[in-house]
Amino acid sequence: MRSPAQGSGKMGGSMARFWWLVLGILLLVVSCGPPPSPAPPVKNPPVEQKKEKNDKKEKTSPKPENSFKHLEYVFWKGGRVRWVVRADQAYRFRTRLEMTNPRIVSRERTGLHLRARRGVYFFSRRLFFFQGKVVLHTPDKGTLYTRTLYYRPEEEKLSGDQPLLLKDRGMVLHGVGFEYDLKTGKLRIFKQSRVEFHA
Repeated sequence: MRSPAQGSGKMGGSMARFWWLVLGILLLVVSCGPPPSPAPPVKNPPVEQKKEKNDKKEKTSPKPENSFKHLEYVFWKGGRVRWVVRADQAYRFRTRLEMTNPRIVSRERTGLHLRARRGVYFFSRRLFFFQGKVVLHTPDKGTLYTRTLYYRPEEEKLSGDQPLLLKDRGMVLHGVGFEYDLKTGKLRIFKQSRVEFHA
């Protein structure tokens, strides 16, 4: 005689088939359901988000904070006017001021002024950079033509490292690089290639 736990061979086989069928149906139902939703993105702390935004701003061309037409700005030192800066247009960014067709006139040295197609003033470095048909008129050294010019107001020096042309009372000098000391009026050409005299 067989015990009820052993069951009949037929009955155990059909029961196994039944459970396999239930398991198969469950797998089919689970696989046909909607896909699981993606995990929510991990949010960065607010400080990191701000830093990422600032990094993105610096990488892309930022929009100016302010823009001006017909800019006129006056530099003062010790209660006296030093320079007057004029530009057709100017754009103020966080770190710099970009100018179109800047013109600078000295109020300390009569006859000293310059103009260019483009100018940039870097606030943190206190440095002017001019480029594109730069023309510097000096009261005693003539007129200097070059492509780029740097002006450091703290040192009171104008300088450049590009080829230049200096015209002064019939003399034409071709050279490369210069430095002009605003205090003394001394102009130094770093490398000259030729000098021409015209009557």
